[in-house]
Amino acid sequence: MNTDFQFHVRTEDSLEIDHSFSGDSFFKTGVKRFFARGSNVFGLVLLCLLLIMSLVGPYLSGHNYAEQNLERANMAPRIPGILSGEETLSGTAGEIKVNRYEELGLQDEYYPFGTDSLGRDLFSRCFQGLRVSVLIALAAGFIALVIGVNYGMISGYLGGKVDLVMQQIVDIAGSIPSLVVVTLLMLVLKPGVGTIIFALMLTGWMEMSIIARTQVLRLKDQEFVQAARTLGAGNGFILFKEILPNITGTLITQIMVSIPGAIFLETFLSFVGLGLPLGSCSLGRLISEGFENCLLHPYKLFPCMVILVLLMIACNLVADGLREAFDTRTVR
Repeated sequence: MNTDFQFHVRTEDSLEIDHSFSGDSFFKTGVKRFFARGSNVFGLVLLCLLLIMSLVGPYLSGHNYAEQNLERANMAPRIPGILSGEETLSGTAGEIKVNRYEELGLQDEYYPFGTDSLGRDLFSRCFQGLRVSVLIALAAGFIALVIGVNYGMISGYLGGKVDLVMQQIVDIAGSIPSLVVVTLLMLVLKPGVGTIIFALMLTGWMEMSIIARTQVLRLKDQEFVQAARTLGAGNGFILFKEILPNITGTLITQIMVSIPGAIFLETFLSFVGLGLPLGSCSLGRLISEGFENCLLHPYKLFPCMVILVLLMIACNLVADGLREAFDTRTVR
């Protein structure tokens, strides 16, 4: 018997079983791809923390963000075991160290970010300003979703003369710089959060409409749409049941991309004095007020700037992660 070859005895333990798994949906695959990168998770966690602080932050210090106390004006930050509340002031006679807490006998009083020139707590004001920025960001995303998506989808789906007229409107409105429109509205209308949201309603949806129209033009002649039309489906059903689910990833990505722009717009307008009125609370207004006193009291400028930078970083990280995870043009 030839011993060079031996028959392989197949037992139940040696059998290799081929398991077949159903493919994940596009959304589930995108979520896995999003959480696979550490930078995306970091941005999402940071954004969630900022959102939580915008809700609870104004109440943590125990001081109302609008409460004024001139006796406690320009008090340096004080944190137990970290900051003593002492600051160094530069004057014509040289540098002097001042501790307003000891001067006023406030042994058990703490202001983590200090106070402004009217004695208002900067900690609660910074997170109240963050709340305003988050509100404007959510409003910008909602406007882009409701107006821009519907306008672009209808224009791309109907096509022909309707599409031509609708796109001419977008071209004319888009030729006017949005900053000019927002600035004119702030000068004509009463400054406030409502005016900024109204300005975004006029200018913040056009880019979203162009993207939605492009996606609809790409999909409206596909086989699944033709099959639905053959079976007697109406235009509304095809748009919102057949086409919209297939472009949701791209739209979500664009919404997240537009949010940092809206936050920066409000900050810029408030910084130059065209945003929220004096006495109101927003990150842009706080940066503007802190900039006026940054040489003498730098602590008034740094906290609100750091919060704004962290908010912009978180939004951009999440937006980039969503684009890589859900945008079909970047998915490999």
